[in-house]
Amino acid sequence: MWPDWRFAKSTRLPREAYDNQDASFHLVTAAAVGSAPFRDARMGNEVWRLLLNELDRDSVVLVAACLMPDHLHVVARPRTANLADWFGEFKSLTTRKAWRLGRRGAVWQPSFYDRRLYGGQVGAVVAYVLRNPEEANLVEDMSEWPWVEAWVSD
Repeated sequence: MWPDWRFAKSTRLPREAYDNQDASFHLVTAAAVGSAPFRDARMGNEVWRLLLNELDRDSVVLVAACLMPDHLHVVARPRTANLADWFGEFKSLTTRKAWRLGRRGAVWQPSFYDRRLYGGQVGAVVAYVLRNPEEANLVEDMSEWPWVEAWVSD
């Protein structure tokens, strides 16, 4: 018998988990199915600029991030915003910007992956995020990729 998807268990943590200022999370969102919108440097630069703007806001602590041609990695902690809400709002903001740049349709897939990180996992995940462009053979050295950076050692 097939499972009844109307009653599928949520994969999200309880809402309050995303408010815990002591918790770090690895968030990943994929571009719309079959697209790689950030191969367009103009689009990638705008999404990255919007992410960098978050460094000056009080809503989250950005630890590291990497924008790839077809997905985005963010390692962050909540500050004054619920992290899951913030990420959804960031996706909406970047979608509206992409539309103003001429993109039609969805930019991101509807949901995103998240994982709470514990102890030494933060450093390992940051290293993984920073290596993404090299592992995908987009560059020989991370420093050559325009949209990858670590800001806070956790």
